[in-house]
Amino acid sequence: MANVINDFLSMAKDATDSAVRKKDELYMLSKLKLSFVQLNNKVKARYEALGNRLYEMYKSGNENTTELLGMVDEIDDLFRKMAETQRKIDELSRFISCPKCSAKNKIDSFYCNKCGTKLVATDEAVEENENQPAVEQYDEEMGI
Repeated sequence: MANVINDFLSMAKDATDSAVRKKDELYMLSKLKLSFVQLNNKVKARYEALGNRLYEMYKSGNENTTELLGMVDEIDDLFRKMAETQRKIDELSRFISCPKCSAKNKIDSFYCNKCGTKLVATDEAVEENENQPAVEQYDEEMGI
């Protein structure tokens, strides 16, 4: 009888742990998606600022390519951050993007389902990702 109760308690604990992990993953996925949208909005704002500044320079006849290049670099940096955020979203969603065609593939795939390119994910990366709670992964990657 004691074994049955212990088995039941063990199963209940496993189910609770699994539910908590899933909740953490959903929370982190939501947080990453929000971050992606915010970065995208910043890109749009920087594009607008770049266009306005270029227009002002053209109208005044005063060209400052250094200022424009700085604005372009800022936009490129935002795109890099968006790509990294998307990679984290894909990883948390258990997907990997093909480096050649950008198609989404299951994280345990060896080749792209669309173009056949060899994918970078390894069994060790998949196993490591599954064993580490999502919140810890995010905090570790963000340097928190």
